[in-house]
Amino acid sequence: MTACRLRVAAQLTLALSLLLGGCAALPPGVFSTAPLQFQQGRLVDEPAGLPASATVAGVPFFSDDSHYCGPASLASVLVFSGVRTTPKQLIPQVFTPGLEGSLQFDLLGASRRAGRIPVVLPPKLGAVFEQVAAGFPVVVLQKVGLGARDWHYAVLVAYDLPGDRVTLRSSTARDLQLSIEQFDRSWAAGGRWAFIAVKPGQFPPGIDELTYLRAVA
Repeated sequence: MTACRLRVAAQLTLALSLLLGGCAALPPGVFSTAPLQFQQGRLVDEPAGLPASATVAGVPFFSDDSHYCGPASLASVLVFSGVRTTPKQLIPQVFTPGLEGSLQFDLLGASRRAGRIPVVLPPKLGAVFEQVAAGFPVVVLQKVGLGARDWHYAVLVAYDLPGDRVTLRSSTARDLQLSIEQFDRSWAAGGRWAFIAVKPGQFPPGIDELTYLRAVA
């Protein structure tokens, strides 16, 4: 899949819609028919002990209004983990000009070359929220338009279950807020793909030994 076909911007309305360069809204249910994982104010399959809200403080933000959301999102989590890099330095590793975007396995490979372990998370809201609560920003893949290439990478940095919202480092928005349902629908369209980049020796919660060893290998 590729990402960053359109520029993403935030607009707070009563529905809190996600808008795209030409003001194409993200109406509920348009991209995925997968069962929602946040229903009637409750998280489906909630991990035991998950805090009601959490924020990863100090996650860098790299603004991007072109096709480079992959390098920008990857740079955000790598710099947070202590790697000295920039989106510009990552572009040759993860950006495919002919596709106008970045492939998922390229992001994982660049993470390994930077000395970090990319752990692909289970496709569950509870799993990504669990990592945020543990202090790991999460790179997520969203469907943000009607076109075949309208995919977008962003970094999930906060969630609030009682407030029904998530916060993302996304495109030109440092703190893009969406309802949990809006986020889940856009995320579900890509199979709920997400990953974290951890230092060797760090063991994220909720990840079994085999998944971790596969990530290392």
